Amino acid sequence: MVPDLFWAELGNVLWNAVRRKRITTEAAENALAFLQARNFPTLPSAPLLGTALTLAIRYDRTVYDCIYIALARELDVQFLTADERLVNSLAAQQPVRWLGAL
Repeated sequence: MVPDLFWAELGNVLWNAVRRKRITTEAAENALAFLQARNFPTLPSAPLLGTALTLAIRYDRTVYDCIYIALARELDVQFLTADERLVNSLAAQQPVRWLGAL
């Protein structure tokens, strides 16, 4: 399950990769199509904003990052991320786990 913010962030990652010539436009479009075809359940971010803002202020992290933490808390699951800095700053208090630890 992902917040609706995920799709905009994914688009931005792909755009940036094309802009920096790390991947082709075709590869970016294929990656987007592949992920959209997975039909990830997507939840609106707006109901998570209050919790996300509180977390962002408390832990000095972006609201963007904290939307994912708020969703994990809401669903009572672990948030799996490749962002090691985020994990290091929150793992002791929040449901977040580093992808590299798997």
